[in-house]
Amino acid sequence: MAFRTIDILRGLSIRLFLLEFYITSRKKITLHMHNLYQITLLIGLPLIGSKCSIKSVLVTNYAKGLCDMWEPIRFLLFSTVETFAAFVLMLTIFRVRALDYVWPALFIGLIMNLQSFILREETSLSFFAPTINIILFTLLITTVVRMPIIWAAIISITGTFLYTLFQAVIILMLFGTLTTEMQTSAEGSLAQAVTSAWVLAVSWFLYKFNIGFTADYENLRFRWEHVLVVILIIGVLAACTFMFYFNNFFLSILFITLASVMFLYYALKTERDYHKKS
Repeated sequence: MAFRTIDILRGLSIRLFLLEFYITSRKKITLHMHNLYQITLLIGLPLIGSKCSIKSVLVTNYAKGLCDMWEPIRFLLFSTVETFAAFVLMLTIFRVRALDYVWPALFIGLIMNLQSFILREETSLSFFAPTINIILFTLLITTVVRMPIIWAAIISITGTFLYTLFQAVIILMLFGTLTTEMQTSAEGSLAQAVTSAWVLAVSWFLYKFNIGFTADYENLRFRWEHVLVVILIIGVLAACTFMFYFNNFFLSILFITLASVMFLYYALKTERDYHKKS
């Protein structure tokens, strides 16, 4: 009965909010909270026969709305920091200066996390978010950092694996267990922040003392690799568009398109610079 009462009150508060909006917008009359409380009291209590506090229910709903609004902001904020830290780690391990590519990395990181936020609500596609992230990291390193496609894949997979391993160790040290609920909790945000801070510190140490792997990366570059990269970008865009369209994820199509446009810009710019040199 208590849950039924709260549901009725919640419905009444929504209707009264719409009434307030209509009166304010159409007749330019301000509906004060005192009047709102009186109307709710007159309409609500005879219907439900309850002595519940209308004000407390309205305040609870307002606080719940603020929490719901904060959730995507929290997720995007900490996840973007986490993605950037992973990008810095994967480049630093292979002795590449990551700070030269801050803005493209932040942009692609934001795209990754918007995708993850949408896909995590769909259990049938949630597993696909890490795969998309690795593909986007690979294309980012190929087009912006100008690494050969094979080395870009090796760097992105290695960096993602090491960051995930690092984060798992930190979570076990802080909380003693790994749970899926951490993705939507304050503990998860704390783990992301602590892991990112440690990873950035370790990356600075590696870069400062020139610790890491190095190789002649150009040896694995194909003759027509720039054409292959463009085809790969278009293919990834087409595949993701097909998948998201049939699952009604139209925002995801927009995000993938924005990332593909940036990759194509850098890929064509690299090809143009190559022809100028030759």
